[in-house]
Amino acid sequence: MATTTTSSLDFPCPSTSSFQVLVDDSDLAQIKYSDGWLTAGARGFECNATTHGSVHVTGTHTTATFSFEGIGVQVYGTIAPNGIPTSTYQLDDLALFTFTFNANTGNTTNYRVQYYASPVLEPGNHTLVISSDGPVGSSQMFLDYIIYNPVPSYVSDASSGAGTSTSSALPSITSLSGSGPSTSHSAISFSTGALAGGIIGGTILGLLLGILFSLITFWKRKQRNSTSTDIDILTEATGDRTSSSVSMPAQSYTQSYNAFSQTHSSTMPVVLSPPVRNRNYYIPDRKNRPPKSSSEPMIIQNGGAGSGSGSEMEEEIRSQPPAYAN
Repeated sequence: MATTTTSSLDFPCPSTSSFQVLVDDSDLAQIKYSDGWLTAGARGFECNATTHGSVHVTGTHTTATFSFEGIGVQVYGTIAPNGIPTSTYQLDDLALFTFTFNANTGNTTNYRVQYYASPVLEPGNHTLVISSDGPVGSSQMFLDYIIYNPVPSYVSDASSGAGTSTSSALPSITSLSGSGPSTSHSAISFSTGALAGGIIGGTILGLLLGILFSLITFWKRKQRNSTSTDIDILTEATGDRTSSSVSMPAQSYTQSYNAFSQTHSSTMPVVLSPPVRNRNYYIPDRKNRPPKSSSEPMIIQNGGAGSGSGSEMEEEIRSQPPAYAN
């Protein structure tokens, strides 16, 4: 029975995007092979028409080591008819991955099969060790090429403070056989949380400072207005008074006529204070004032009245002045 071949692509090497770098199996500067590998290849079906096939002999541990700087890596190769090769993949300190092929190859050669696909990695340097072990005469593993995802430029720029891009997506790489690990990768994005948080935090801080400043200004203005109002009220109540009121003790006066005398005392104090502007003062009429008192008694003599001493008490007292009658 003739052997048939299948290819997932119509050109020798797959195309890659700006987020992918292809390393052919023949690049000995980047892939370090141990003993136990042979070169092979099929023109038109394998990248650059070359592969590295493992040879299982007694006491041989066949490995290939690949170091790269990036965030992901995938391994592709060929599976020959009538056999499923055994291979393992150790990336840094992650769990060991063992490749299994779930299809019956029969007499079909499968090209560009995805042997391994890593999860999304932290940006940096990583090392992948490929091992092909098996009993003598077991099926060979044919390594065709490796694709890795370099550190995006916006990540490098952001680490140096010059990044402007915020997100991007890695291309999805799908296994032709479906036997490898999941090959659909989530978008690798530079979270805008930090930037948005900084903007929002700055805005909130600015608003709080503005409100605080407004409250302080309002409080100071209110204090000034309150002080001014108090002064106005005090001025309104006191006018132009510049000195305290002075209270004088009650004064008394005595008036006497002849043998009769009456003493009148005032009980209200006399308050002296500066004049108040715009206030009318009442000045009593001098004509209505009571007569001025005399310290000497009024004596009625024969034929007239006059003042005298007490030696003339034998004179007849005619009457008490009507102004002081009870």
